[in-house]
Amino acid sequence: ALKNTLLPVITITGLQIGGIIAFSIVTETVFQWPGMGLLFIQAVQFADIPVMAAYLCLISLIFVVINLIVDLLYLAVDPRLKSDAEKMNSVNLDKYSDPFFLGETKEELRRIRQDFHVHPEIGLVTPRTSRIIADLLKDYGVDEVHEGVGGDGVVGVIYGKLPGEASVGLRADIDALPLKELSNHDHVSQVEGAMHACGHDGHAAALLGAAKKLASERNFGGKVVLVFQPGEEGWSGAK
Repeated sequence: ALKNTLLPVITITGLQIGGIIAFSIVTETVFQWPGMGLLFIQAVQFADIPVMAAYLCLISLIFVVINLIVDLLYLAVDPRLKSDAEKMNSVNLDKYSDPFFLGETKEELRRIRQDFHVHPEIGLVTPRTSRIIADLLKDYGVDEVHEGVGGDGVVGVIYGKLPGEASVGLRADIDALPLKELSNHDHVSQVEGAMHACGHDGHAAALLGAAKKLASERNFGGKVVLVFQPGEEGWSGAK
């Protein structure tokens, strides 16, 4: 019970500390007390940009530290936060997953994603990634596989076995970013100045997984169009 009563105390204390810092400018200006608030006002009057920038950075840092301390105190005194964290760590997500994506398929998609991550390609020029995607779509039994769409784009079409004429499009971007990877995991980028920092390796692998399931089951009417798009990161690939 004592810990629960501390929650509003921590909240109000954190707010009051922030308020004291914020209103120090007003107090020090009115009473002409020396301090950071008065220093900031004088810097504004004389257009002292370095002092103003330093003051704002310091105040921002103080607020971040206050918020961090409050969050840590919440975690220490609120039993609900601890129990929620323990529950999340103990959840077996596999039991909520489609059985199709477990076992061999799960490992296959993991390997595909990691391979794309190791060999990133930037912009509209993604020949290796696109070739692998097209070959996999053909292996999965996708009815139509169109390569070289708008450059290195790939489009697959799967027809359902049920009545219907609807068309549904699923899209994934496949290009990487012009960044140097500084990670140290076992599948870092091997291409200097390029990395999948925006998750497109995962997007492509996920859509390949959907293609495999849809092509194997076909429990839908009409068709599903799979679009693998390069050039999403500022290269107007969608055009």
